[in-house]
Amino acid sequence: MSDGGISYRWFNPRGDKVLVRNFAHCHEEIIRPEIADKWKTCRVCNESWSRKKEPFLESIGFMHCGIPVVDVWSVDSFVTYIFDKINPMTGATCWLACKDGQVIGYCWGFMENLDNLEDRLDAPGLTRFIKRKFGDFETVAFQDRIGVLEAYRKMGIATALFSRRLGNFIESDMKVGITLLSRKTASFVLDWYKSRGYVPIYDFKDSNGNIIVARSLEGLIF
Repeated sequence: MSDGGISYRWFNPRGDKVLVRNFAHCHEEIIRPEIADKWKTCRVCNESWSRKKEPFLESIGFMHCGIPVVDVWSVDSFVTYIFDKINPMTGATCWLACKDGQVIGYCWGFMENLDNLEDRLDAPGLTRFIKRKFGDFETVAFQDRIGVLEAYRKMGIATALFSRRLGNFIESDMKVGITLLSRKTASFVLDWYKSRGYVPIYDFKDSNGNIIVARSLEGLIF
């Protein structure tokens, strides 16, 4: 599918190794502001350091708690994550936006059991809240990540990706879509979801300002 030189393709990481790394580099560029203050981390105590602390880390031989510090984020670790999470055999679905052979945007999510999601997000009572609002079922469509390179924003690409991914979930008979957001991110992100019918249903009341938003998928047509 193509629109103004931009093509949209359903993505299976097991089908194109070059595209996988292209996807990873696109994601790295998009999340750069998020990881700017977290360059290296200690796997024992979870302390992390920005690049400004490179001289300090060099002075201690890039060792902490008796082991080498590791990258907080790397292309290789993300590629491993892609193969683990974006597995169509488990109900995951991912769409990419491409232009001139380069990935410029992405959107992925997966189907997840409510009780498992509650445990993974450490959100006590989430299952009860969702069932109270939307009905009694066991699985939801969880929107994990969506992003578009800055140069291509405000062109409807995110909406096009999002709609295609939701279409996959609706075809799989998912009744509710949910996602985790942070109030610390740009306010337009929450506004973007609200404009698409998502409403806040769970507030973590934590230092990160995390909330969960959700909407019914019944009756949506793409």
